[in-house]
Amino acid sequence: MEENKYYTPELSDFYIGYDYERSSYSGGAEEWDRIIVNGGDIEEIDNIFSRGEQSQKVRVPYLTKEQIEAEGFSGGRLLKHFVGEDTRRFYYGKYEMDFNEITRKLSILDPNNEQCEQDCDENYLYNAECKSINEFRTLMKWLNIKFKKIPAASRSEADLRYMLQKYFEKIEVPTYKMTPFEEAINKLQQQNQQ
Repeated sequence: MEENKYYTPELSDFYIGYDYERSSYSGGAEEWDRIIVNGGDIEEIDNIFSRGEQSQKVRVPYLTKEQIEAEGFSGGRLLKHFVGEDTRRFYYGKYEMDFNEITRKLSILDPNNEQCEQDCDENYLYNAECKSINEFRTLMKWLNIKFKKIPAASRSEADLRYMLQKYFEKIEVPTYKMTPFEEAINKLQQQNQQ
């Protein structure tokens, strides 16, 4: 199952800021360390590829729902377009995006284009494979989709509304005790209404 979560990148994929995992050994056990490439890593990466060890030493996690949400998109609801194909719908501001974790297909609808009656390419800013968070971030930059990163623990607006509602249901509101003067006025008002 772990093979389906990672792939081995090409040497040409690497750049400063590239997010990947590198194998290391600690106490005889293999560990995978998350690395974000800086200038000093380039030579080490080149050596790994020169020795032909990339499939044992380097891997990149496939793009996931959690990574997309950590970049600031909300939603992630499961849609069933076709039998056996699972696609999730995400939102950010005016942008609407579908992502399929099985096929790795990412579709970003063009918010400035009127929708065709049928599914056509003119509806999309992007409609192709997106394997990892690296491609996703590059794509957002190319499409000039700028957003503030939201902490992974953040919730959608609907989730926040629900949590606030539940919170306020638990709060006991103290009952107001009327003064003797207010009680007398209240009694008079009730008698006048009858």
